[in-house]
Amino acid sequence: MTTLTLENLNLRYNGGADHAVREFSLHVNSSEFITLLGPSGCGKTSTLKMIAGLIAPDNGDILFDDRSITHLPPEKRRAAMVFQNHLLFPYLTVRQNVAFGLKMKRVAAAEIQRRVNNMLDDVQISDLADSKPHQISGGQRQRAALARALVTEPQLLLLDEPLSSLDAHLRDEMRNLIINLQRQSGTTTVMVTHDQHEALHISDRIALMFDGRLGQFDRPTALFERPSDIATAKFFGCQNFLECRISGQRMLCQFGELHLSANSTAGIGAASEYKGTATFRAESLIVNPSQTSVNLCKAELLNVEVAGSYRKCQVKITRCNDNPVSAGEQEPTDDNSIIYLHCHARDINAYAVGDQIDLCIPPESIWIIPG
Repeated sequence: MTTLTLENLNLRYNGGADHAVREFSLHVNSSEFITLLGPSGCGKTSTLKMIAGLIAPDNGDILFDDRSITHLPPEKRRAAMVFQNHLLFPYLTVRQNVAFGLKMKRVAAAEIQRRVNNMLDDVQISDLADSKPHQISGGQRQRAALARALVTEPQLLLLDEPLSSLDAHLRDEMRNLIINLQRQSGTTTVMVTHDQHEALHISDRIALMFDGRLGQFDRPTALFERPSDIATAKFFGCQNFLECRISGQRMLCQFGELHLSANSTAGIGAASEYKGTATFRAESLIVNPSQTSVNLCKAELLNVEVAGSYRKCQVKITRCNDNPVSAGEQEPTDDNSIIYLHCHARDINAYAVGDQIDLCIPPESIWIIPG
């Protein structure tokens, strides 16, 4: 299969001063499924279109298997793209739409029939082969568009927000179909999405983009649990951040001293003492922990929001490890002891706003971001 390498891509639209994509470099392994993820306007789709050949970069290089294809037209790149809007030909049947690319390549009729039939079976719409696009559902049209892309056996499959126009249950169905087809075919795949949950579920690795630049590029669990910076942590839903000073496996923050695990400082290196930002996920906190736990806190329940069987809470830490909370060496602020807690309803239903609750901040849940 195919490797993809992007080297220092830059793009500005209409000669403007602001870059849509800036100094973007990336290497995608053969048969890998990667996602370009980020907020709207960060350059995801522009990058995908440069790979497809629909937009030319101002400078930089695009390589398939270490061979530059930057100056090749789209039809010679052997990259197939599936758009958010399926773009099926309305006057052709599903079968004719899927066969279209093969006919343009002058594949023999018998081979077209064999490959189209197999692909329609793979995407589970064989019974709709003779229907027109307006006669089938949105999810079925996306299946047809995916089949049209894959039937040509591309070196690279490019997916531009392919699920965003579908209802929730159809998104889950199509997401699983895409995963299964990609694993079955081994086609190197690049997908664009703004949905972090979708990216976490479907990707081998995620390339996070902000303002046209590549941020962290890593496995989904690494971005979720070990973000390289505060922007990445916030994008993946972290809400709790503590400025701190770290020494070994201890940190000093506005709560006092907290214990860390060996993995908490894995992103730092060998420094013995330094400043950083500690982050931990709201769902990692433990309500009513055992007395043998470390990082035990007393907190006042400030707010409770119902989220199905879970509760999203704000709490104010009043004591930590039997010590009252003070600002320590930091400037005191009105909210320097407020943190976010997400827990199951059964853990918090016995409490009302204003009550004191017991919490634990598990050392293994804390991640230190340097700087």
